[in-house]
Amino acid sequence: MQITGLIWDLLMEHNCVIIPEFGAFVGNYKPAEINKLKQRIYPPSKQIGFNKNLINNDGLLINSYAVKTNISFSEAEILVSKQIQVITSNLNQNKVVEFYRVGNLFKDTLNVLRFEPTKDFNLLKESFGLESVYAIPVDKTKVIKIEPILSPAVSIVPEPILKEVERKPNQWKKIAAAAIMLPFIFYALYLSTQTNLVKGGKFHYSELNPFGSKICEVYAPRKSSVPLIDSENNKLTLVDESKEYISFDLGNESESELGLKTKWVRIKPKYNIAAAATTKVKSSGLPAKGYHIVVGCFSIKANAENLVLNLEKQGFNASIIDYWNGLFRVSKSVYSGKQEAINELNAVRDNQNPGAWIVRK
Repeated sequence: MQITGLIWDLLMEHNCVIIPEFGAFVGNYKPAEINKLKQRIYPPSKQIGFNKNLINNDGLLINSYAVKTNISFSEAEILVSKQIQVITSNLNQNKVVEFYRVGNLFKDTLNVLRFEPTKDFNLLKESFGLESVYAIPVDKTKVIKIEPILSPAVSIVPEPILKEVERKPNQWKKIAAAAIMLPFIFYALYLSTQTNLVKGGKFHYSELNPFGSKICEVYAPRKSSVPLIDSENNKLTLVDESKEYISFDLGNESESELGLKTKWVRIKPKYNIAAAATTKVKSSGLPAKGYHIVVGCFSIKANAENLVLNLEKQGFNASIIDYWNGLFRVSKSVYSGKQEAINELNAVRDNQNPGAWIVRK
């Protein structure tokens, strides 16, 4: 591919195309003109000139050449450089170098580089499709006398003047607007007089509905119709605090309905939670210091112990590490190194407990 044919495409989009180390084609806007000798009118165009001083490579020509030929930029730079050498050699041999649809480059008798732009192609995109047209001059010496054509007299009747009648606004619009605003006015009066919204007293959201029932502000205790039990057989008795369970009478319910002979109720827990809160829980043989993988917290110690037993059955060295903020914290295992504990924590979160975390003791 020759750069002499590529420059025309670039000048359609750009006003300056530089040939590295050679020169540049520069386009300038040229308005429409009239050629009186040829009697033609030419549309606006882009006038092309050549400047031999603009030789710095801006990459436009080489990059376009690389895209057109589907090669790399460095390969295109080498091929373009070779073509520039051929163009320079032809000019030194006094040959005319033709650039497609742009013009011709040549050296005159004084060995000065000249450029002759072509006039057959318009490189201005805004004038695409416009061609030159003939402009026939008007001969002002010939005077043509035009006689007026007389028409029969026609009586002109003046049109009646219409007075603009001022229209009064539609009364129905005012009535409709008043009908729309009336409910809002009554609702505003209701809020200001029948509720405490404006007065500043106790106010409830139910009062916003004027058709709903109001909620009582003061609690009134219900009167129960159930008679109170006043029998010597239903007296309260003190329970021995040393016992953990007590039995009670089933009353009117039959044993066949319940399926049991006796009902038992636990009256106190197996352990004292208040005492556990002040007592430091032992670590069950684990090191006092290290990184523990915590897998559960329980307010009841029995639940924490059950989790420890389940983990021990699975082969883990589990234990209750402490009593923190009213909860027994259960550790699955302990590690001396932080990174080792982090690796184990990721495995536990992926396979067993997504909510596990590390506690340093």
